[in-house]
Amino acid sequence: MALTLTLLLAVTAAQAKAPALNVVVIDVCSARADHFGAYGYKKDVTPGIDAAAKDAVLFENAMAQSSWCLSNYASLFTGHTPEVHGVYAMAPRTLPKDHVTVAQRMKEAGYDTAAYSGGTWMLPDWGLNRGFDHYINTLSTGAALTAFAKKMPEMLDWVSGRGSRPFFLYASIEDLHIPYAPELHVLEEPNADGVTRDGGAGRAPLLRGADGAAPAKSDPPAPEPGLPKGRSLALPQLVTKYDASLNRTDRQIALFLSKLKERGLWDKTVVIITGDHGESLGEHGLTGHMEGLYEPMLHVPLIMHHPGFPQLKGRRYAQLVQRIDLAPTLLDIAGQPYGDMELQGASLMALFENPAAPWREYAFAASKRSTRFAKDFILDERVVRTKRWKLHWYMQRNRYELYDLQADPLEENDLADKRPDVVSNLSFELIRHLELSRPHAPGLPSGKAPSSPAGLERRTPGD
Repeated sequence: MALTLTLLLAVTAAQAKAPALNVVVIDVCSARADHFGAYGYKKDVTPGIDAAAKDAVLFENAMAQSSWCLSNYASLFTGHTPEVHGVYAMAPRTLPKDHVTVAQRMKEAGYDTAAYSGGTWMLPDWGLNRGFDHYINTLSTGAALTAFAKKMPEMLDWVSGRGSRPFFLYASIEDLHIPYAPELHVLEEPNADGVTRDGGAGRAPLLRGADGAAPAKSDPPAPEPGLPKGRSLALPQLVTKYDASLNRTDRQIALFLSKLKERGLWDKTVVIITGDHGESLGEHGLTGHMEGLYEPMLHVPLIMHHPGFPQLKGRRYAQLVQRIDLAPTLLDIAGQPYGDMELQGASLMALFENPAAPWREYAFAASKRSTRFAKDFILDERVVRTKRWKLHWYMQRNRYELYDLQADPLEENDLADKRPDVVSNLSFELIRHLELSRPHAPGLPSGKAPSSPAGLERRTPGD
């Protein structure tokens, strides 16, 4: 009798610990939230994802951590800001070995794990493959970005082969990346591209043309990249081609979701649709995602379908959430502890369980990179924002920029001179965040040192 009871308790405990839900993350490169119907776009570009959002929770104020891919990928997989995980500057840099990834912890929780991508910054060289049973990057066998449609059959085969085991599937979607599917037929060709140049003195060089071509080498760098003196103006042809590419991406994602439903997985799977970063389409004189931390770059979609919370279908959250929040969220879904990882994000499950739960007041993003437009010119960019205000700091400028996002969502009216009180508060928070989050070398906030990058060793006092 005692033995039977012991066995019963053991089985019950094992069942309670076993993960109940699969997890799928669909990460769309260059996805700016304001071109999705669910986020208020007037054109019918994303009907598939808009429909999925009605069966999910939508986060209205989701923010990327940086302006480029690898830094944002690393933030999702580690739950740390770029300064902490070390993949901060725009350069080939491997994730330090001592950083534990979400995939590693999901695997420890009993999940089968797989990642599919076709982009440069998801190559195994950068260390993001840790913890994945299957890590497929098709760029390693070709020179071009791989369309989602070509990856989808293998992804579905892998999902179908898991049997009763829970799975974690991550898919990086490159279909929306420059040059915006030039082979697509565009029904409407607007007038020629153009931006407000105001003599060119206050704008950055266009980083890509509408056809994806690089700018002429004779185009000189602006002394203050991204700082417009005239009204921002999107490029009509570029926007049309971006939307056409986004529409194709939307149709492929909708098809993938329908295949999950056909396999009976929709009610057993958490599905997250998001973007690693956004895309500039002429705003502030910028195109692509080479520089600038304005809203077209940082405001990304974040939509989550969670079968465990059917009462929240269609709910919209206005809280300020960040990409680093996805790591603790995924581990909470898997029932996997993560206290030792010192994650800087906050689990979104807290908001699912209690929509009125206390939440962050400030969110941050940072990017650092060299530029091919001028020798020895470095872009070092940082922002801090609240739900209303956003402060920009750029190393190459001698002043802050301040925008009221509620009244000025396109960030056209710089209020730094008119609201010094807000500048003072937010600049303090920006510096405070930097000091708290960035050790002298990449590492955890407590000072625990991961493997140092080549040529950068952590020294102890007195060395």
